[in-house]
Amino acid sequence: MVLLGAVACSSSSATTPSIRPASSSTTSPSPTTSSVTVPSVPEAQPGLRTLVLMPRQTGASRTAVISIVPGDVTATMLCTGGELQMYLDPVASATVQCDKGAVSPVRNVFRVKTGAKGIKVRVTAGAGVVWNLRVEER
Repeated sequence: MVLLGAVACSSSSATTPSIRPASSSTTSPSPTTSSVTVPSVPEAQPGLRTLVLMPRQTGASRTAVISIVPGDVTATMLCTGGELQMYLDPVASATVQCDKGAVSPVRNVFRVKTGAKGIKVRVTAGAGVVWNLRVEER
């Protein structure tokens, strides 16, 4: 599965672990259909360990707390219906534009220089946005 998307990322320079985007995402809309179905969860990537899984939801906000090791942290998301925000608090965030009428596949890879405990994975979205998320590490 090819995962693409439009994402704006930001990060802070706190004394906590440094997370920087390791790769960029591009936009490629899926064909528009009259009834869009977002799968329950994104597929797991071979060789990666799942840290958190947030099954399909509409709107709302959801939070999970994870521990990470140095290396790449991959956030894979499928969404439709508007804009959402994904946070790896306290050090990174991404705004994702989800196509209306089509499923937008998005993958962000963040390079983590130091491990950390208590990283909050949080997603907020408007009432019409349907999304799911899988966060993994190598």
